[in-house]
Amino acid sequence: LFYHGQAKYMQELAEEAEDDYKKGLEVNNIHYKCQVGLYELFKKDGKVFESYDVIKNIAKYFPSNPERLKEVIHLAIKTDNIEDVEMYYELFTELDERPEDVVQYICAGMFVLGKLLMNKKDFDKAKDVVLLAQNSFFGEAQKILSRFSTNKVDEVDYAIARFIANSPDMELDEKISAGLELYNSNRKHPYAVELLIDSLRKSGSDKRAQEILEDAKHEWPEKFSNTSKKSAA
Repeated sequence: LFYHGQAKYMQELAEEAEDDYKKGLEVNNIHYKCQVGLYELFKKDGKVFESYDVIKNIAKYFPSNPERLKEVIHLAIKTDNIEDVEMYYELFTELDERPEDVVQYICAGMFVLGKLLMNKKDFDKAKDVVLLAQNSFFGEAQKILSRFSTNKVDEVDYAIARFIANSPDMELDEKISAGLELYNSNRKHPYAVELLIDSLRKSGSDKRAQEILEDAKHEWPEKFSNTSKKSAA
């Protein structure tokens, strides 16, 4: 069915080619070649939304193609399926090789997603700031925060995100002070606490670091339960 459809595609018989590809997918709904054939057909005809529906499925079941990942991120933004970018970030982290242009695409996608979620005040889902920071994309994390209104600086989640995003630019004493201010006011996040523990240890405040670590083990056992006294990572 794929090769029959491909022959029709080469003859510019688009409807017949589409019919063959779809029949192939009725037999095997994730058949790679039929999906790619259908995607190329829709792309050639300028059917953006139909193209996205197909390539989203390809990326989900065949995620190892960096070029395909770039295409699906581009179409997710173009078709206003921005929240899907978080799924593509997870696929990106599983790639064996991460070409620079793919990194740029994923950063751009995460930036747009972060802007959307911040505008919606959907702080619980705006975790891309933390994801970017954890993968050393601090500049992109800071860009997301810079788009958010400054009258929100007292918001709990914004304060945490600001600390995490700006942490690489802070002096050790400044990082400890900011981290303790969040911690002591019960504005806690596991990654922010991890940064605080690490900073306390670097400053020689091992006792205070251990006290916070014990509290973290109780609050987030799945993250800190196996953490030794020597490391909070």
